[in-house]
Amino acid sequence: MAYNNVLLKNIHILQFNKKIEIKGPFDILIEDNIIKSIKNKIKTDKNIIVKDYTNRILMPGFVQGHTHLCQTLFRGIADDLALLDWLKKYIMPLESFHTYETLYWSSILGIAELISNGVTTIIDMATANYTDAVFQAMADTGIRGFSGKMFMDIVLDNNSIQLITKPNDIMKDVEFFVNKWHQTYSGRINYILNPRFAVSCSKEMLKNIKDIADYFGLKIHIHGSENKNEVELVRKKTGFFNVEYLNHLGLLSDNTIFVHSIWVNEDEIKILKDKSVVVAHCPISNLKLSSGIIKLKKLLDNNIKIIIGSDGTPCNNNLDILQEIKIASILQKYQYGPDAIDTSLFVKMITMDAAKFLKLNKLGEIKEGYIADLVVYNPNKINTAPYDSEKILSHLVYSSNSSNIEAVIINGKFVKDNYKLNIGIPQEEIIANANKQYNYLKSKLKLQP
Repeated sequence: MAYNNVLLKNIHILQFNKKIEIKGPFDILIEDNIIKSIKNKIKTDKNIIVKDYTNRILMPGFVQGHTHLCQTLFRGIADDLALLDWLKKYIMPLESFHTYETLYWSSILGIAELISNGVTTIIDMATANYTDAVFQAMADTGIRGFSGKMFMDIVLDNNSIQLITKPNDIMKDVEFFVNKWHQTYSGRINYILNPRFAVSCSKEMLKNIKDIADYFGLKIHIHGSENKNEVELVRKKTGFFNVEYLNHLGLLSDNTIFVHSIWVNEDEIKILKDKSVVVAHCPISNLKLSSGIIKLKKLLDNNIKIIIGSDGTPCNNNLDILQEIKIASILQKYQYGPDAIDTSLFVKMITMDAAKFLKLNKLGEIKEGYIADLVVYNPNKINTAPYDSEKILSHLVYSSNSSNIEAVIINGKFVKDNYKLNIGIPQEEIIANANKQYNYLKSKLKLQP
């Protein structure tokens, strides 16, 4: 339901002070898409919808730092493979089979799952064709985020030929999508440049991407240093390691999102820091593809900007950001010891820090004048009982799941309400269409040589 004006009564607030604290209860008035007032008590009039959230906690909306909506229909179809085989045998062929309809419903399915889990903003890498379908799904569902066509001009094998874009055609493509979608829907939808990774992009393509990013003022979103074999391929091809190579070509800046960053050396860490690059960490995907475990504490100790992503469903196999921060934290305990990283940092990575690092103005915190991208969290569930407000960080990072997400508000609109999706498309219709389009793609995969 799209409430133009709504009063959230008796709700506690997750606040970022010197430490994360639960304050309240407060009344919070949302007018249109803005947090208008936060007070102990707010009087209402007949034109305001009132929702009582006694014993609930209001949080900033979660940011999904890396995903592939185009791959949601591939869930369960490409298990038990390492990265390069996974790409060549399944992911790239399946992406090349996409139609507008399959891509639209893959995106709808992914967004529905993300919103169910409390995500309000996404960083998405689409595939090479029918990119309009992804943006239309974002427009229709109310999600905030960045997406854009995936660019590559080097094939891993003949199954990915249809995914190629010629370097000289990039400007024309980008100009079309920027004019049509960038900063549309009140700034909710934005275009991002998506070169896949250095293995599949020529030097000419990457240099063109850099120039186009500068010309339009766009962010660059690219995979790298995910897998040892991938790193070796780049080293053999260019003479550089991933981060060194991208820096040599001028692609690294505070507008660059470098996804994975597992296999980086000391010099590369210094580059990531000096260039203020944002690293998107995808712990479950990295484990499932047997890619490795990021040295997260080392990156944090070097003041590297970290956000968290789930990657796509065929290498995860879900899009639950709360699972990601749990696994991210536990992996660092295994590597560095039980108190390696303060638990609060993982909450910040999907809220305040993500908003700050991605330059999401007036998002990531609950303050008057900020945009109403919010999550109503219910701690009074079996999996988070007994509830103790002093242990909220433990509950959030180690115990929570989508059952705790009672409501999700994006740009002032309830896209999940009373535990039910509210994106304008019934859940049954989403699942029915997902099944239909999955069967189509699966049949095409069986027919490939």
